[in-house]
Amino acid sequence: MKKLKTFFYSLKRSVSDPSYYREIIKTKFDFSLKYLFFLVFIITTAHLVSFAFKYPSLRHRFKEYLPTIVNNIKNVYPKDLEITIKDGRLSTNRDKPFIIENGEKKPRNLLVLDPKASTNEYPSYDTYILVTEDAYIYPSRFSNSTVTQTNISYFKDFKKDFKFNRQDYDNIIKEINPFTKKLLFAIDILVYSSLIILFVFASFFVTLFKMIELVILSFLVWIINLIFKKKYQYGDIYRIGMHAVTVPILYKELIKLFHLPLQAFSTPIFLIWMIIIIFYKKAKV
Repeated sequence: MKKLKTFFYSLKRSVSDPSYYREIIKTKFDFSLKYLFFLVFIITTAHLVSFAFKYPSLRHRFKEYLPTIVNNIKNVYPKDLEITIKDGRLSTNRDKPFIIENGEKKPRNLLVLDPKASTNEYPSYDTYILVTEDAYIYPSRFSNSTVTQTNISYFKDFKKDFKFNRQDYDNIIKEINPFTKKLLFAIDILVYSSLIILFVFASFFVTLFKMIELVILSFLVWIINLIFKKKYQYGDIYRIGMHAVTVPILYKELIKLFHLPLQAFSTPIFLIWMIIIIFYKKAKV
């Protein structure tokens, strides 16, 4: 209880009292380390608990929508479509391309099968996967949901010729169908085991990332400190940063809570708060 009280006392003064930082640099390093770790631990735990409470509602909605998903998958393959690959060449019994659309999302299509197309036309088809007469092209790298790099595989590399039609597709669906009934249970195991793993390890890795980030940010503040001859050592600046980072961390959480598009300001806020701290002079009484 005493340690918890000490933490919240330090939290309060870390966000409100620049003079407190002169006390911090006189304490041991592990005091700041424990403070930063516990701050990250509380926030991480709050996120995990919040998701754990939201998950049953998300699960219920997914359970209601699952039959629709399964039905859409069953009916995505046309009854009259037959695909043949022979001697490294693909052909269909249709004159028009076969297209699986992507709703209102980008790209417009999930798959386009068009033996008359060439792989060079991939961008114009606005699709994830383009299947042509001799090859299929698919994404290998994304940036902001945009395909930035693709791979090409050629049918000539297939060891056997084959035909594929609706009956073959239905047989595959029959094999998969029993697993859909166990899908929710598998998702439950995945979600709750992930929550446990994150509870154990997330705080450690987030704290480590923050400490690495502080190495660079503290260096910038230290340079400002040297320019204005404030005489703080780099180690002191780093220790101050381990507490001063409370301000941008809480700022980020408030931004997320109110869904505001202002996350990019967290680093400037940290630097401004650090500058206020190192330039702070206690008023004389």
